[in-house]
Amino acid sequence: MLTLEALFAQPDNHRVFRCLGLRGPGDVRCFEAGTDGSPFDEGGQIFFHDYGRDCPDASRCTLGLFNVMAHERTARIFALHQGRLTVALRRGDPRHGGDPLERLRGETFDGSVDLRALGPGWELFYGNDELDDPGEPFRLAYELAGRLDSVILPR
Repeated sequence: MLTLEALFAQPDNHRVFRCLGLRGPGDVRCFEAGTDGSPFDEGGQIFFHDYGRDCPDASRCTLGLFNVMAHERTARIFALHQGRLTVALRRGDPRHGGDPLERLRGETFDGSVDLRALGPGWELFYGNDELDDPGEPFRLAYELAGRLDSVILPR
């Protein structure tokens, strides 16, 4: 099972924690691995049970006000949920041309968001992006996060 210490020890997660304003495990007031999510958090329920439905339950974690999904073997975070329904996904290679960091700014249910601090390889995820199956990008991101030979993104 994932631990808070393992998540913070994974170098690929450093930008994620900086973006969330978390300097170390002591900054996380509540941690739960393998969570089902709070039934009172509609966005968290969509994040875990709709978008992430095909990823192992062990990949689901709550970090206080934030939800993340991380590969249980590598501890590499591949998905992030914050606010009502702001979701970012680590996809690795950009799907479209242009500045990859611009895909981390946009409008969500939380209004205008700017998650460029996550760095390259991440983008905002809108469930309607993949009309056929919104869970497929999460499955692919999970697989990429589990590859030991995948490139660690620059900081």
